[in-house]
Amino acid sequence: MAIEYIKLQGDSDNGLAMMSLDSIRDIVYFAVSKVKGIVLPKKPLDLVDLKVKEDKLSVNLNVKLLQNLDIAKTCETIQENVYRTVLEMTNIKCEDINIDICGFISDKD
Repeated sequence: MAIEYIKLQGDSDNGLAMMSLDSIRDIVYFAVSKVKGIVLPKKPLDLVDLKVKEDKLSVNLNVKLLQNLDIAKTCETIQENVYRTVLEMTNIKCEDINIDICGFISDKD
C-alpha cells in the first residue's frame, strides 16, 4: 500500500513540505485521547479514517463512549479538540470531522 501525503504549505523556492496521513492519524488519535469518556482502541487505524481530496482533509472517527455522557457535548469537544490540535501542529484546517458512535461501554467494563 502506498503512503499517502498531504501538503503542509504551498510551493516555495525551498521545496515542498508534505506530511504522511499516518502522522496526521497519530495527531488525531492523540487529540481524541485527551477527551474524557472515550474508549480508545489500541491502534489509531481502528479509530481514525482520513480522506484527502484536492488538499482538503476530512477526518472520520469511529468511537465508543462511556455510558451516561452528554453525547452531543462529548462529540462537540472531540471535534473542537481534533480541529485545534491538527491546526496547531500542522497548519492544516480539517474540512470535516465526522464522528460515528459505534457503541457504548459501561463504567464497570
